[in-house]
Amino acid sequence: SSADSLVAEYERVHDWIVSSLDAYRDELLPLSFALFAHTYVELVKRGAAATAAGFLQRHGRSKHALAHDEDLLALAKFTRWE
Repeated sequence: SSADSLVAEYERVHDWIVSSLDAYRDELLPLSFALFAHTYVELVKRGAAATAAGFLQRHGRSKHALAHDEDLLALAKFTRWE
């Protein structure tokens, strides 16, 4: 599905950032959270709430909790596109 494709693209880009050279990784990691947040919102917007919730659980805490804990809590409250 298109929701699964969004998740796969996020995973691919995040993995690329994490495996990039040390000189670039610190500059690229903030982009990973921005992409994470955009992907989550896009999933909700497309009506894929269950996929969005799983995405938040699977990737939010493990990859972004240290730097973005409050942002993750705010995103978790966003479950419907109105």
